[in-house]
Amino acid sequence: MWQLAVEMKRLFPQLPMIGDPSHMAGKRALLMELSQRILDLNYDGMIIETHRDPDQAWSDASQQVTPEVLGEMLRELEVRKANYGADFSDELAAMRAKIDNIDRELMEVLAARMAIVEKLGEYKRDNNVAVLQLDRWKQVHADRAKQASGLGLYPEFVEELFKLVHLESIRKQTEVMSSVVA
Repeated sequence: MWQLAVEMKRLFPQLPMIGDPSHMAGKRALLMELSQRILDLNYDGMIIETHRDPDQAWSDASQQVTPEVLGEMLRELEVRKANYGADFSDELAAMRAKIDNIDRELMEVLAARMAIVEKLGEYKRDNNVAVLQLDRWKQVHADRAKQASGLGLYPEFVEELFKLVHLESIRKQTEVMSSVVA
């Protein structure tokens, strides 16, 4: 649920954020990965549990590491720059311009989709058909997840995205259904 940390940083940039990979992971095998993620998201600090004999710790034994392992872990973690220099900014600006253009295109496609959804809502209204068609919902979500995998996208991401799109489609159709036919 990293989006919560990102949103917290956005809303309260002055609030120090401390990550606790030991408790987040629950087991030492995940500490390195979570610690790196915490650093990559510009947290202000971390809490990592250590014990001279972790397996004998009275609490949280499975998520602790020895001081030696902690030292090795800290040496391996990559602290990345929070900001970038001028030499990097031109390339970054070019890539961000491409992203901005693609985002505009995505919104145009979504607007076109919603125009069709509005027509669909009118058709359903005029033919006394319910807005929610559960079989279609299931089909869309299964199909889009399959397409996502084929395109190298995380199916979970696409599933969440299409849940939002479908919920907006339902909202729009419900709005159309409640409108009076002229």
